[in-house]
Amino acid sequence: MLTNIEVEQQFYKLHKYLINKTESKVSTSDRTIHALTDSTYRIIALSNNIMTIKALATFNRSVSFGFQSQEMTASPEFEIQTNKCWKIKLNGNKTAWEENLQIASIEEVVEFITTTQKAVCLNTVYAQLNYARSIEVPSTAEQDFIYFSKYLEAKEILKNNIETDPLMEYPYVSSYAKLKNISLQESSKLIKLQYDILTGHLSEFENLRLKYTSLIVNETDIKNLKPILDQFVIEFDKYGYL
Repeated sequence: MLTNIEVEQQFYKLHKYLINKTESKVSTSDRTIHALTDSTYRIIALSNNIMTIKALATFNRSVSFGFQSQEMTASPEFEIQTNKCWKIKLNGNKTAWEENLQIASIEEVVEFITTTQKAVCLNTVYAQLNYARSIEVPSTAEQDFIYFSKYLEAKEILKNNIETDPLMEYPYVSSYAKLKNISLQESSKLIKLQYDILTGHLSEFENLRLKYTSLIVNETDIKNLKPILDQFVIEFDKYGYL
């Protein structure tokens, strides 16, 4: 078992590789914060993005949707330093979260610190991609339904070479054609083009998410996390959202 000094020394040895070096804290009273815990109920990552925690929830790690155990009479309220969240562990009776530096090896400390930084990287990637999606599709579920319905109408009109719509069987495309003062075929082509461009961008964003989630989650060396994040920024910059 390591001494407290050895644990602290290892943290400061790796401090230069932290993605976010600020001493930021989160409150357990914030219901948007989710935790990643290991099989001993030690917190090893925190995030307000559930996708981040789920991506890191592999093997003996699980998602915690709150900080109140069944044994607690009330939800605990305290602050946790995000870069040092791995110091906090549920006690043996599961009645309180406490600082616990009983860590077996340097390798474990390194793994804990690396995991917290993986969460920071994933948060950054997901935040950028979510922002880009919100710009591309600033809509509600109802609007998404309308977009898709317009696309399906346009696709059918083009497939069957329909020139007119006297019975308004294709209300979205017909209304758009009237609004733009163009033919039904031209309206359909324009709607399909717009939809194809949109889905193309969303597909690229999803590919980026999958690519960098895999790179970050599977990386074992903390020194490589910042270069991976830098690579993402360079690749994402071509879309003009940074």
